[in-house]
Amino acid sequence: MPQSRYYDSAINNWTFADTQTNITARRTQAVQALLTELCRLPDHDLVKIKGVSLLGELHHLFPDFEAGMGFDLPYRTTDYSPTSVKGFRDFLKGEFRRIEHLNRVLASDYRSFDDVQPPSRDIRSEPLQRYTEHIDSFAHGTLPVSGWAFVDSHKGSAPAWVHVYLNGTFVQKTLADKGRQDVLLAKPEFGSANTGWRLDLDFRRLQPGLHRIDVFLESSPGQLSALGAREISVMDKHQKTPLLVPQQPLPQHSPFSESVQAHIDQPRGQASYYYNPLVPFWHSFRAKQVVDYLRFFDNLVSQSCLSTTPHYTHQIIPFANPSWDENKFAIRSSLKVLDTQNIQLGVSLYGDASYGTSFAKWYSSTAHRNYGVTEFHPLKGMSGKELSRALDLHARRGASFLSFFVEPYWNNQIVDRGHNIFSFDPNNSKFGSDHLYKAMQIHLAEPKKYR
Repeated sequence: MPQSRYYDSAINNWTFADTQTNITARRTQAVQALLTELCRLPDHDLVKIKGVSLLGELHHLFPDFEAGMGFDLPYRTTDYSPTSVKGFRDFLKGEFRRIEHLNRVLASDYRSFDDVQPPSRDIRSEPLQRYTEHIDSFAHGTLPVSGWAFVDSHKGSAPAWVHVYLNGTFVQKTLADKGRQDVLLAKPEFGSANTGWRLDLDFRRLQPGLHRIDVFLESSPGQLSALGAREISVMDKHQKTPLLVPQQPLPQHSPFSESVQAHIDQPRGQASYYYNPLVPFWHSFRAKQVVDYLRFFDNLVSQSCLSTTPHYTHQIIPFANPSWDENKFAIRSSLKVLDTQNIQLGVSLYGDASYGTSFAKWYSSTAHRNYGVTEFHPLKGMSGKELSRALDLHARRGASFLSFFVEPYWNNQIVDRGHNIFSFDPNNSKFGSDHLYKAMQIHLAEPKKYR
């Protein structure tokens, strides 16, 4: 993949499928040099080190990283190097032992594991040698039904529930309370980014054919208004012409209310979906690559005087953003409790994930008992009281530490360098960072004032 950009910084795509690379050798050299100097500190200073954050946000990359997190662009990820291909085949051997077992799961006829190619092509636009070469954002078997909805609170409307029906049958409902910073940027009059909604629809067992998805908004109890409908095609591997499946009557509902602004982002109208049973294994292997690379650097730290000091990951949680395709990052496995005693959970929390319910719901479903917040930014200004409330919530859940970006000053002058747009700084108005700087000052100066 070519060099790309992220907030005016260059991104050079690299591989962590193999630790025997020049960039990993240089990273290893830097880590060992730092550990050597730290371990020369006297004991009374060493005990002040409470944790080590491993690497930074470690995940797979993809084209147009700054804007390509969603579902609409052609699906391309790193990496398909010979090392990755061989690693994937070895991974499948470990999972299935015999090629006959894999063929049974995939309904394929591979002669050996060496014949398996990772999914890398889109059946809609590229020729395939085998159906199992197909991949896109949905080929693992689920599709997002997502969008945003804003109800004018000045008219007394309650928080909105979104109801999803498939072929006239109720599937599920979800609150329109997820973070959508892109919506707030486009419509600042909303005053809040928490307008997103999403649920994932498993289509693996749906019969091939045309299916209808209807979306309704419940802004007051029992009252549904139609947001829209999408007709989609669930395809088989032979790409037969899909026929409309039987439909059930829809629930009673009213027309779209003028007090509501909303949009259905996914699925797109007339979209087609292909399930490839090899893709979930490819995603699992890519996630294993992330964990293996983390373990490599954890082992370096474990050979130093900081071996018993807690080591933290430094990972994003992309599933907190309803418009992102989390599988592109392949970080799910690195967020689990890892089978090594010293690696603990460290997460970067932005927007609703830093103060709302999305991270809390996910965290309560895990076996983690403590964590660190490696990057923190609510993406909006907060008063001292609001910020203290958010920090107290993390403390009660078991957060060991919280960190955020600040700019370096020398002799009361800011150091001239490329500044981070997420820095808590009195001169940074982006995302309310100047207000957050003042709120954090208040909290640190008078930590009991708002408790």
